Amino acid sequence: MDSKEFAPALAQVFGSQARTKLVTVLVERRDDSLTAAQLCDLADVSQSGFHRDHKSVLLAFEVMERRDAEKGRSSPTYALAGTEQAEYTVELHYALQSELERSGVLLEGDVESFAE
Repeated sequence: MDSKEFAPALAQVFGSQARTKLVTVLVERRDDSLTAAQLCDLADVSQSGFHRDHKSVLLAFEVMERRDAEKGRSSPTYALAGTEQAEYTVELHYALQSELERSGVLLEGDVESFAE
């Protein structure tokens, strides 16, 4: 599911839609370590905004962790943290996704009934 579909609800938790998009990518790619450029590209967030406004917050919330640059690479990578907060974030992500999928069908039926 595209992060844009439920970003408003999670934005209330994380404080901004950009941060929510970043968290969504981290959750959906939780087995991957991503450079800042990759993470920002997937989340459609500017790298300057990531470094200025979001990186420190996500690290402080312990939702994201920084991994030192691997041998032969100059940039660190970022991944979903192995913390309780990150696990709650995963649960919240999939619970909201499931609810929106169910609500979408219900709302379609309501709109059709209303139109009749």
